[in-house]
Amino acid sequence: MSWHQVLALLRLPHRGSATPLEAEAFRRLRALLEERGLAPAAIPFRGVPSYGWELHGPRGHGQDLLPLPPREGPGLPAGLFGQRGPGLSGPLPGPHRPGLALGPLLPPPGRSPPPPGAFRPLRGGGNGNGSGVAVATALFLEAESPPGWRLGLALMGCEEVGALGAKALLPHLPTGALVLNRDNVGRGELFYAEGEGMLLFFPYRGSLLEAARKTPGARPVRYRLAYFDTLPLTQRGFSCLTLVCLEGGLPPDWHWPTDTFARLDEGALEGTLNYARSLLERVFQGA
Repeated sequence: MSWHQVLALLRLPHRGSATPLEAEAFRRLRALLEERGLAPAAIPFRGVPSYGWELHGPRGHGQDLLPLPPREGPGLPAGLFGQRGPGLSGPLPGPHRPGLALGPLLPPPGRSPPPPGAFRPLRGGGNGNGSGVAVATALFLEAESPPGWRLGLALMGCEEVGALGAKALLPHLPTGALVLNRDNVGRGELFYAEGEGMLLFFPYRGSLLEAARKTPGARPVRYRLAYFDTLPLTQRGFSCLTLVCLEGGLPPDWHWPTDTFARLDEGALEGTLNYARSLLERVFQGA
């Protein structure tokens, strides 16, 4: 299974948060995993199609993500897990060693602030974040976990409206899980984030970051533009790492109508997949 094949499944007019087409993308990806003999599980939650409430609501407890409850609306299931490796009894890593959750997920593009008072739905395009889903899924389907490791794939919705999918996933992540996220990796130069957060910066820690610093092919960045699905996870102590491609310090075509599949750079996608492969090998070998 190549990233090309996965990306083809995501060629929908609009994959905004809590929309029918986001749910259709989820159904297609679930069917893809089922065709390969995997048993994905869904975690339903409530979502919203706009981030206006997040921008204008109060912030609490020193976090970049709001504690406000989501309003009524369809929410794409937060976790879509496929199991890898012999003898797996759960969707994510077991007790012997920390495992690796391969994520972004669906649909984390990044965000550009709207005019004050604007409430607009967020688009899902080729780069944001069809590229990340394609690379994550392709890597998951090809990777072989060594003894003592378990690989999981998490495809999460509603990232742009408060990382609601990631928050719904939290109770299902085992202690010690490692979370590798891919976000906007279809064009530009590859970076690995050393942490993230707008008002408050939350640094990444652990073996993924250590391995990234030793793996040629990507440069470090302290990501302060917005947040990724990894923010609520790293806030709660999980070892995370996000790979992102930037041009001039920004994800290319960030939530613009120009974020089309035609503008994706195959070299960037291949480069991200190759870097992720090398990163996994280093992590499996103990960095």
